[in-house]
Amino acid sequence: MTTATGAAGVRERLRGPGLWLLLLAAVVALGVVGGSGGAGGPPLDPTSTSPQGAKALALLIGQLGPGVDQATAPPAAGAGGVALVLDDRLDAADDRRLVEWVRAGGTLVTADPNLVTTFAAPARLPGPAGLAAITGVMNADCSSPAVAGVATIDVGTAIALRTPPGATGCFNAAPGDAFLVIQPLGRGQLVLLGSPDFLTNGRLARQDNSVLAANLLAATPTGPRVQWITGPRAGSGHRSLLALMAPRVKEGLVQVVLALVLLALWRARRLGRPVAETPMVELPGSELVVAVGHLLEQGGRRDDAAAILRGTLRREILDRLGVPPTAGPDAVADVVAARTGLDRAMVLATIAGPAPANEGELVDLAGHADLIRQTLARQEIAHVR
Repeated sequence: MTTATGAAGVRERLRGPGLWLLLLAAVVALGVVGGSGGAGGPPLDPTSTSPQGAKALALLIGQLGPGVDQATAPPAAGAGGVALVLDDRLDAADDRRLVEWVRAGGTLVTADPNLVTTFAAPARLPGPAGLAAITGVMNADCSSPAVAGVATIDVGTAIALRTPPGATGCFNAAPGDAFLVIQPLGRGQLVLLGSPDFLTNGRLARQDNSVLAANLLAATPTGPRVQWITGPRAGSGHRSLLALMAPRVKEGLVQVVLALVLLALWRARRLGRPVAETPMVELPGSELVVAVGHLLEQGGRRDDAAAILRGTLRREILDRLGVPPTAGPDAVADVVAARTGLDRAMVLATIAGPAPANEGELVDLAGHADLIRQTLARQEIAHVR
């Protein structure tokens, strides 16, 4: 039976705290999944009692055969014996050492898809249908000693393997498409399985699965112990996360960092020539001064109104032109006339003239004060530009 499935990814744009909440949830989920392989232990582990675990197989080998040694690395070259790999967690260098051990006379029994398809290509259906899959119960159909006493096995779900030239295929779903392939390699041999399902706790007791397992792994009770290679567990190594990344992933991260730096430089404040902005006309303040002057004038206090106008103007001149506060009216008038080009006599009269005799003179005083103030503001803008 063959199935071909495809799923279209759905991209969802997350902004604000939603993205960080999603990342936090993913980290927690990975910790839960990586920290425990479900009830009873991780799948295919010799100490796991879950339905997908393989503790029953370890006990079977211990009762009928020489027993099991759990290993995290390949056996030493020339050591011989039998090695079992259900889930290949070795790196590329250890995989090469494992193959050399087989060539030197060892027997490797493996059901890891990546390791199996290195030596036997998976069978494919005609056209675009995909890989040929095997499910359910299969009959023994070869004369190899590995299947002695085996009538049927329940393979669960597996892939069919093309039997290479010089190899023996058993439990054939089609001519040349086998579940079990025994292939000589140097002075040793490979036993390639299309799936590890029949060796799990949940299936070992079905049909003749346990008989086949005993033939493959416990045929010589007095021989060396079976080396069950599990490889290092996730998180038990000493390499950093950066060292585990593929080179292209590192290059991608470098490009992302550079892009972020360029974006930050592009969006950051750029120092250059100051941009002059026309200041707001101080109409509210001027109107307030004039209004106060009108009130004082209406109360017969034109001298107080003039003093307020002149005091306000003098403070603004001192602030804008940097004239010392101790400077007298003549010095202030000289500086203002030299800076603005206004008539010195008009500036001096505005700053320190006599008190206005009537309302008209008070209004003229306010107008002259606004003229001096606006002229100084225009001079500042022209100086900045």
